[in-house]
Amino acid sequence: MEELEALERELHRCVRRQFRDRLLVLLHPEFREIGYSGREHSRDSILANLSDREPPGVHAEGFRYQRIAPDAVLVTYRAAHVSPDGRLSRHAFRSSVWLRESGCWRMIFHQGTPAGDDIGDAM
Repeated sequence: MEELEALERELHRCVRRQFRDRLLVLLHPEFREIGYSGREHSRDSILANLSDREPPGVHAEGFRYQRIAPDAVLVTYRAAHVSPDGRLSRHAFRSSVWLRESGCWRMIFHQGTPAGDDIGDAM
């Protein structure tokens, strides 16, 4: 399951145009996301909105894994954006569904739900 945590953390950094090819590998063609704002996004809409600016840092902790099928895992954790001065904001519970196809993990679903400010709270 360490591989899935590493892939989640990689996706936190892959929001710039230079990572488009990597996102094509990591995000399933049928990927959809319900973001922190409540808006729904497809893989195509995410790829169309990549920018060149540096994304905020992300602090993530409390990763949990639940196998939901032989080649499918639900990953849940808590995350927050990290400002340049180190302050945490936009705290969220995050959940992702990963599918293993041909030996590779691909995210098919992700949701970010606003959470309280205490990043250390248990889920």
